[in-house]
Amino acid sequence: MFGLQVTGNQQRAFETALATTEQTSIRVQPGDSLWSLAQEYPVDGLSSSDTSDLIAAWNSLDDAVLQPGMELLVPAA
Repeated sequence: MFGLQVTGNQQRAFETALATTEQTSIRVQPGDSLWSLAQEYPVDGLSSSDTSDLIAAWNSLDDAVLQPGMELLVPAA
């Protein structure tokens, strides 16, 4: 997983979101990226960067490369 670069309140917000945010499953479409998914499925209190890290953590992704057809857990809308 990529290095999370958050501190203090950001770290607590991330850890809370990691444990408590409801998830839904989506199928990756051509052109999707962790960043675009983070913007499409925002989490209150997290930046898009933190949300993309959250998606990566939930899905045990080692890098940010997504392939069309992959099933991913993302924050529920």
